[in-house]
Amino acid sequence: MKKMIACVLATMIFTTATAYGIEDPFTIPDDIHDEDSPLNLRRIRNFNLVAGGGILLWGLLQWDYGSTVFRFRSEGWFEKDTKYGGADKLGHAWASYGMASVYSEVFKRWGLSDTDASRYGAPSSFLQTSLIEIGDATSLGHGFSVEDFIMNTAGIALAYVHQSSERVRNSVDFRLEWIPSPALRRGEDLDLTTDYSGHKYILAFKPGGMLESDDFFLNALEIHTGYYTRGYKSADERYFNEKNRYLYAGIGLNVTYLLERYTGTRAYGIFDYIQVPFTYLPYTRRLEQG
Repeated sequence: MKKMIACVLATMIFTTATAYGIEDPFTIPDDIHDEDSPLNLRRIRNFNLVAGGGILLWGLLQWDYGSTVFRFRSEGWFEKDTKYGGADKLGHAWASYGMASVYSEVFKRWGLSDTDASRYGAPSSFLQTSLIEIGDATSLGHGFSVEDFIMNTAGIALAYVHQSSERVRNSVDFRLEWIPSPALRRGEDLDLTTDYSGHKYILAFKPGGMLESDDFFLNALEIHTGYYTRGYKSADERYFNEKNRYLYAGIGLNVTYLLERYTGTRAYGIFDYIQVPFTYLPYTRRLEQG
């Protein structure tokens, strides 16, 4: 997931350079809102060329790409004896989902429709995440993870449906909640991207959107289901007695809806992707209890 986050940040920076055309970065062309504009297609092409080239170059310099022949590595799924209990798999899905969603939103601002923006955003994310996995396959420290590839693809597919369908957007979100783990708060582990003892992955179902209702309570409340792990990193050993996996369910508040209703802003929709802590009533089941 660390590389996925790095990829997201890098490509968001590159977006600024490719967004308004290579010809003149300070001038917005007259046809920017024409979704069939060849200029838009050139932007998307240039965006992917720059981002893909950046991933490969950075991988060669920093991630040990090309140090061995192509090889596979099985990492397992959500079993207790896997490296992170499966939290890293959901991390891949969420990061890919977020990446595809960001790209779709960027392409919408270039003038593409919801459907066309998703049609280009999803493949852009797939190309870049696949480049990372292929690069890992030639790295001594990694290898091609089929599990990561599948979860990347699943996250991108969900983002495509989420971005292209207004009803789906109004009905369900895939979110990450992050409360820094004890080890990270005390400076014993500074890797935010793999702070899985502080992460929780949540599907939030929104009754108001599912029923297409204007009722306040149906729109203000959500139904949650999710998964998370605790105690899997070596830095966690002081704070957790053992490795644990958890299933989660809850009833929560639709923060984006409430913000828009009472302040007039959706905060750029960020809370459709980030779960605000302590805004729900949870029920949690520890899987190790049987």
